[in-house]
Amino acid sequence: MRIAEDSAPPRVCPLPPSEPPWEVDAPRPAPAAAAGANAVRAAAGVESAGPPRSAAPEIPLAPPPSHSTPSRDTQRDLLAARRVLALILEVVDGRRPPSRIARLLDRAARIHVERLAAEAAVRRGREAATLRTVTVAATSTPAAARCTQRSPGTAVAPARLEVCATYARGLRLYAMAARIEIAADGTLRCSGLRMPV
Repeated sequence: MRIAEDSAPPRVCPLPPSEPPWEVDAPRPAPAAAAGANAVRAAAGVESAGPPRSAAPEIPLAPPPSHSTPSRDTQRDLLAARRVLALILEVVDGRRPPSRIARLLDRAARIHVERLAAEAAVRRGREAATLRTVTVAATSTPAAARCTQRSPGTAVAPARLEVCATYARGLRLYAMAARIEIAADGTLRCSGLRMPV
């Protein structure tokens, strides 16, 4: 079969575009919050600076530590406890006779101090004890309430202080505990004592 020489050439028809649009060209819907913020900026005449940034959560700060100053009565109790314990250490070391502090000790505490002094007399070559720290751990009567109890003709029970302390002997550190009573007239008396030699 022969094709005629004067026949027309075949025609090529272009196909319609079928590729999806590029992602960069496709418009993205703005979030509702961003659209609202942009609308507010546009109404105020401010150019949009993009979607609003979420604020960082606020971390609550801890309150600063309180440095309360001890009351005058508390300082007085602490000084009284230091005085009694320092005198006891002097007796145990042999620097003061036990009779000098007999009025500050009850019978049980006096016997205990005399026994410690006798045991310490065997080791006279050691260094003297030095009182380091004294802490009033508890009191039976608050310092602020003592003044209200001192009415004429009324018997006032002595305030009892539970005291813990440390003392050094050379390079070694020791602990001691005592119960000190303070009468209404300010008289001191140690009614309990625990300490090593």
